[in-house]
Amino acid sequence: TRPPSLAAVGPGLPGPAHDPRIVGPSPAVGYFSPLGELAPGAAVRAGDVLGHVDVLGVRQAVVAPADGVLGGYLAESGEAVEYGQELVRLDAPGARA
Repeated sequence: TRPPSLAAVGPGLPGPAHDPRIVGPSPAVGYFSPLGELAPGAAVRAGDVLGHVDVLGVRQAVVAPADGVLGGYLAESGEAVEYGQELVRLDAPGARA
């Protein structure tokens, strides 16, 4: 089975073979801060830091689960987030949105 960090998003489609979008989850409960220099449309590599979740003053990195193009953030800067909550959407390289 696929790891949860590679879960596909999109209504009615079973997985990335049909829907090229993937999401990056929150690593912890805290407050989300996107990385300021990354905007939708930016190419990212698996493991790139896309933002942080502040947990009692300790920053936990939100990383890209796969190579792709940043499709957008699913949480606002400063928003309280839960563990596993979808925070960023990536589109597969070469995929049409």
